[in-house]
Amino acid sequence: MTDPHAVLNNLVRLETELWNELDARLRTTHGLPMAMYEPIRLIAGASLVRVHDIAEGLGLTAGGASKLVDRLVEAGYVERSTNPHDRRSSVLEPTDLAREGLRVARRTVSEALESLVTKPLTSAELETLSLLLDRLRTHLRNTQSLVNR
Repeated sequence: MTDPHAVLNNLVRLETELWNELDARLRTTHGLPMAMYEPIRLIAGASLVRVHDIAEGLGLTAGGASKLVDRLVEAGYVERSTNPHDRRSSVLEPTDLAREGLRVARRTVSEALESLVTKPLTSAELETLSLLLDRLRTHLRNTQSLVNR
């Protein structure tokens, strides 16, 4: 039987190594770190995105997401405006700089993921990996919500 600690170690190390490789490629090629690429991608992919949505989408605290958004605004990648449906919150929109940066950076990320993740696995293995990771994440979220009640 496979040791669950070894599985955790492999998952964490893979995530760290993959993140670091993508970050290095994005910084070198586009001057855009992964820490900014990911929230820009989320903001550009939906309408009426709030800081709460960034926190949820990236698994951050509300405070951490707010600080991240502040850095994105300061860097000129995101604009905040009043939420038309709830004046207590703001909505986030990518700037033209973010849209252009995202357009070219996506290609770099896609090429890297192709060579680092897709290429070494068969289509069936990749599909199975994706399904298993989704199942584990869903189980974890369901378990957390039971513990936090």
